[in-house]
Amino acid sequence: MMSEEVMRARTFAAQNGSFITISNFEYEYLTGRASGAEEIADKKVAAAQAWIEALKAGEKEILMRTEVAERETRESRLEEEKEALRAAKSVSGRRAVEGESERKTQDKNSESADMQLAVATPRKSFLENGSIAPIRRAVRIRKGGTGRSRSSSFSGKNRTKGMTNLSLFGSQTAENVG
Repeated sequence: MMSEEVMRARTFAAQNGSFITISNFEYEYLTGRASGAEEIADKKVAAAQAWIEALKAGEKEILMRTEVAERETRESRLEEEKEALRAAKSVSGRRAVEGESERKTQDKNSESADMQLAVATPRKSFLENGSIAPIRRAVRIRKGGTGRSRSSSFSGKNRTKGMTNLSLFGSQTAENVG
């Protein structure tokens, strides 16, 4: 009850003036509480600042991890592109080698087939001295008036005679010039 009376007196004094009278014990108690509250407030501010620093450090770490992941992704893309290019070159090279080997195989097969045919059926006749005789070509004979007609001035007999004369003419001019 005494505290109630003190409270009433303080309220009345506060209304009449700007000063409040308190006991020494109350003063020590309130200043102790204020310094304790101030210490607690400082600790809370320090904890909040430490929390902010931890969040910033975590953010930096996350950014660094992201950069490393992006770099690895770029490097793996480059490796994949290089590997795809190597594979494409390998496929085209393999195709070229296969085509070349097929062509060589076909050439060998055709050469061996040609050699077998040449051995089986000689196309050229050999003279007694071992040289190849000239080949006679087959001449097709046309019947009737179809096709081109030959001029009367060029008959088969005259043609060979004219060719002989021309060859003689060429040899005479070569002798005269030289």
